Amino acid sequence: NSVLVVKPLAGAGPKSTARGVEFNYENSSASSVSIAGSFNNWQVGKDNLVKGKDGLWKIVLPLKPGSYQYKFVVDGNWLPDPNNPETTDDGYGGKNSVLVVK
Repeated sequence: NSVLVVKPLAGAGPKSTARGVEFNYENSSASSVSIAGSFNNWQVGKDNLVKGKDGLWKIVLPLKPGSYQYKFVVDGNWLPDPNNPETTDDGYGGKNSVLVVK
């Protein structure tokens, strides 16, 4: 099993599960949410989150140990993970979220 090293706020942000790393994004009014990052060559729409009845979007990705950068793509808008305080410059004036899987 992988161990997630990122320390998100109060249970939010990516977390390690038996199946991989679970990502959550809360937005009940969004019509589509996907995740793009260094783990999928920044491909939009490759890893789509599934919306729950509570408005929380989720996906579990089986990530191998390593350092990853990612963003959520919410209705076409690229956004860093609001629940993950770990970020780095994206080279375009914004921020990418960062996580490390050990």
